[in-house]
Amino acid sequence: QAFTIVAAMGVGDNVMIIRTDAFPRLYDPKAKPVAMGSVSGQPRSGMQMNLWGHKYLGWNTRWVVGYPGSTDLMIAMERGEIDMTSFPRGYVIDKLNDTSKFKILYLDGLDKDAPKSGRADADNAPLFTDAMDGKIQDPKYLAAYNYWRASKVFKWVALPPKTPPAITDAYRKAFADTIADPEFETQSKNTLESFTVITPDRALDMIRTLA
Repeated sequence: QAFTIVAAMGVGDNVMIIRTDAFPRLYDPKAKPVAMGSVSGQPRSGMQMNLWGHKYLGWNTRWVVGYPGSTDLMIAMERGEIDMTSFPRGYVIDKLNDTSKFKILYLDGLDKDAPKSGRADADNAPLFTDAMDGKIQDPKYLAAYNYWRASKVFKWVALPPKTPPAITDAYRKAFADTIADPEFETQSKNTLESFTVITPDRALDMIRTLA
């Protein structure tokens, strides 16, 4: 039996950003591969766009791993040590914004409700999910891709199965009131700049996909 989902929280969305001098090499298989920067261990969600882009969109890339965090990746991009990487959309509001040097390649498209950043080229970037639409035919790869898409759910609040509607409605109202509280909004942005709220129905779909 399914738990009764009150609501869920997401981690926002990500952009893939590339140096403009490296962009011509991205789709040229004969050129030097574009260096895709990543943190140690498993690539972050946004960085995993490179997995699918390399296999299905013809990206000419190679991984460069081992960076401790976003600040190190940003410096590496500025130095030309790497050519491409991914950041949360909110992180690049005031970073790497010289459009003569850096180009927002894609917005991942995984969180339709994510707040806009105010950076025009990030907010209006093409969606990676649109570029991938219909590209995967193999059922196993498609399942992996759908799992990646569903991984944007971060935390959820649930009640026991068969919770009476009146109780469910009371919890959902309390959650909505909390989200609307100015103090909560300030604290949430300080804690997670790309924080978003996911509706119960959408959250349940994502949780089922992950399960």
